[in-house]
Amino acid sequence: MKRLKYLADINPLIPRDYIPSPNDLISFLPMEKIGEDGSLDLSEIRPASEVSKGYTAILDGDLVIAKITPCFENGKGALCYGLQGGIGFGTTELIVLRAKSQSNLRFLYWLTKSYGFRKWGEAEMRGSAGQKRVTEEFVSNFRIIELNQTQQHRIAAYLDEQTAKIDRLIKLRQRQMALLKEQRAALI
Repeated sequence: MKRLKYLADINPLIPRDYIPSPNDLISFLPMEKIGEDGSLDLSEIRPASEVSKGYTAILDGDLVIAKITPCFENGKGALCYGLQGGIGFGTTELIVLRAKSQSNLRFLYWLTKSYGFRKWGEAEMRGSAGQKRVTEEFVSNFRIIELNQTQQHRIAAYLDEQTAKIDRLIKLRQRQMALLKEQRAALI
């Protein structure tokens, strides 16, 4: 068994060469811009001076997960790619994971989406009702079976492939339902 903190840096600092100038335009991620399906809306751009203090720093290639209820339980989280200037800041209600060299980022993404991670995290939340949060300590100490990078890659690729198939089937079924509604309306 291996703790997650050995596979990823949790809430890492920004390297000096990534620190933006105050006038640099960078991505900003409030919680509503992060989907439960792993999607990101990167349309919000702000000057670094507005968001570089008091918000969560994110780099291209980082994984973010929501830490507050109900966003954590609902699976809000995403892989961050395409950030303006390679850097962004987001809500303080995020935990950032930056994969270490022996880790596969897609594997870490699927791990944080897993039922076990979410349920154990929910049980470990701290705070009062409505404002409960999963802790950085929980994420750091979450234990998984030790897998090499090849195994992690194979698991992530399999999950990517299978979820893509499911997504295609859902779209097909939705299209079929729309056609049936049109046919029903035409008959009436």
